[in-house]
Amino acid sequence: QPWCARLAAHLGYTYSGADAELRLGRRHSVARRIAGLFASYAAQRPQLLIDWEAGRDTDGLGAPISADLIWQAELWRALLDRVPADPPPARQARTVARLRQAGGDLPPRVSVFGPTRLSVTDVEILDALACHHDVHLWIPHPSDAMWCAHSGARTGVPRRLVDPPERGHPLLITLGRDLRELQHLLPDNMISDVIVDDIAAPVYRPDTLLGWLQSDLSANAVRPAGRRLAAQDRSVQVHSCHGPARQIDVLRDVLLAALADDPTLEPRDILVMCPDIDTYAPLIAAGFGLGDAGDGHPAHRL
Repeated sequence: QPWCARLAAHLGYTYSGADAELRLGRRHSVARRIAGLFASYAAQRPQLLIDWEAGRDTDGLGAPISADLIWQAELWRALLDRVPADPPPARQARTVARLRQAGGDLPPRVSVFGPTRLSVTDVEILDALACHHDVHLWIPHPSDAMWCAHSGARTGVPRRLVDPPERGHPLLITLGRDLRELQHLLPDNMISDVIVDDIAAPVYRPDTLLGWLQSDLSANAVRPAGRRLAAQDRSVQVHSCHGPARQIDVLRDVLLAALADDPTLEPRDILVMCPDIDTYAPLIAAGFGLGDAGDGHPAHRL
């Protein structure tokens, strides 16, 4: 159909020969991608799907969507006609209304630990649960100063265009975006009783690069005056490696050196963080934990 011409071209329906066959092979991956987009819209921007169902081709905030994306709205309406089930926004509204009226089959106190990102629908569910349950959000936050700076500038809309001015610590400006958006998303009644449990306040921060970084992140400020880096300071290290396998090799050597240099250091004191564990898991298994396989690299005993 004309509204689907862009998607049809992407899937090869206007091509012939080998190119058409190659593009038709995309159908399953494209279907999964579109299903994921629709699920994301339902969780993060439910008004978008509500408008599309009503025939309004908007972005969920009142502005029209661009012409090259209208096929998504048409496809959503076609999907609603085909699937014999209520759309996600309708089920969400029904669930929220039921929770506000009678609560859920949950204990009197509900705690949510460690969320750095919550969808609009998650917040609606928690807000509805709070009508009949004692709901606690335990949010890990690096800086009380940053929280206070944004407590009076919340928009209620998790838009990346709504960004703070470029002030404060540069790492918090870039890496703290999810937490800032979460704070902007929470309704007033959810943050009216904020308790800051600053367990790091009484901790002594050493006069090292790592100590300076921790202190600056907590204060959301860069305070370079009077600092001189000691020549032997290795509290923060950056190792440039040419690939995942080499990264594991270097990590292995660095950890062994640290354990050899400090007799008080134990493996239980070490935390290794990895953003893409599926890629690194087989390499980690090959570099560590093979002590039962015989003598080899010392890291095999870790």
